[in-house]
Amino acid sequence: MFLLSGPPDAVNMSLGLSLAAQGSNLLACGPTVHQACGENMYIKGYCFLLDQSLRQLQRIPDTLAECPRHATDIALLIDGSSSIQRVDFEKMKKFLSEIMKRFRSIDTQFALMQYSHRFRDHFDFSQYRKSSDPDSLLKSVLQLRGVTHTASAIQKVVWVLPSSPC
Repeated sequence: MFLLSGPPDAVNMSLGLSLAAQGSNLLACGPTVHQACGENMYIKGYCFLLDQSLRQLQRIPDTLAECPRHATDIALLIDGSSSIQRVDFEKMKKFLSEIMKRFRSIDTQFALMQYSHRFRDHFDFSQYRKSSDPDSLLKSVLQLRGVTHTASAIQKVVWVLPSSPC
């Protein structure tokens, strides 16, 4: 058994989920450090560089990054094709509403696009900022139906979605 000088936030951390060897050194990593940031839980991890006697040479990173303090933009892209049953489409809208409500207390904004064989931009970040009531924003979202063109939709959302500051 060997001891590592783990940081105090690495309670019950396990290693070995990622191992790499270079020469006589070993890099052992474990992603089991939980960090609560407001209502969100982030799972982060540390790596330890060990020598051939399993003595710790370095911890990477030295410390975990602090909770994000900047605004977060989340673009939601939903499948509105005929392969999605109407009842499941409505469940998806309720799920999206709950996600947006959980992020209400932090500086997060949303945009919503839907695809099938067509593409529909339902609301962008500025429209979300003006309303920020998920239920009212999602109320007018009707399923497009038609065939599924997922790859085209992902490519389009990357190009159509403007980045906008909070």
